[in-house]
Amino acid sequence: MSESNSFNDFVTCPYDKAHRVLRGRLAKHLIKCSRNLGISEEWTICPCNTTHHIKLKDFAEHQKECAEANWLRGSRSGSGNGNGQQSAKPVLVECDENWDDEPPVEAYDPSVYCEENAIVRTLQGHSKAARKEFRESERRRLANKK
Repeated sequence: MSESNSFNDFVTCPYDKAHRVLRGRLAKHLIKCSRNLGISEEWTICPCNTTHHIKLKDFAEHQKECAEANWLRGSRSGSGNGNGQQSAKPVLVECDENWDDEPPVEAYDPSVYCEENAIVRTLQGHSKAARKEFRESERRRLANKK
């Protein structure tokens, strides 16, 4: 496969070298191609990148060379980001706020607001008679607000 990382680059299908696919469509193509060719027993998928389909005999070598696996190993060991660079340590900031405490104000209830103001409401999910009765009570409520 090609080593360029652009989304619009063409890459070669590992199952059939005649297949040239856009990198952005490679994952979808690999699923269809492996299903059509029926060779899934001979192949495995890299646990770090699902677009890496490798023959079983080459899998151990791929694990040593896979860029995503190397990056993952580097981030797990804490030695850096896999490129030889040290990763930044998290900075803890002291704060007096506790966002878990309840606010000192009353919670907002939209149904109470609608009842107290001239807001047109509808009743859904009830019988026809209940909706008719609700509409009449709403007409009376809105007439009293004016």
